Amino acid sequence: MKTSKTRSIKSYVLLELGELLLIVVFLIVVCRFIHIPLWVGIAIPAGKFLKFILVYPFVRRSVRQPVYSGVESLIGAQGLTVETIDPEGYVNVRGELWRAVSSGIAIPNGVEVEVCGLDKAKPVVRAVG
Repeated sequence: MKTSKTRSIKSYVLLELGELLLIVVFLIVVCRFIHIPLWVGIAIPAGKFLKFILVYPFVRRSVRQPVYSGVESLIGAQGLTVETIDPEGYVNVRGELWRAVSSGIAIPNGVEVEVCGLDKAKPVVRAVG
């Protein structure tokens, strides 16, 4: 079974190579009706291929990075307590209000916290500093 990452990279390669093929076919057709210097007919596909070679490592690296969404994306983020967290309470992280759990001791209102883990769908926070 193929992963979505493998499919993404293969899709990118196929799209780029398909576009390169279309450019070559277009230049062959145009060269029959309009005189285009040979260097232009070579430079355009070569430039397209060079762009593909230069951009491919960045595409591959971006596809390899894990995608985090929802509460998983909060790990490591900092926020501010909206109420005392003993053992649960609300925190404001990245402009969103989350019901959080203290990692140990009670955390008073207005204290800067960091999300250090997850407890089911609730962020686990600890006081910063």
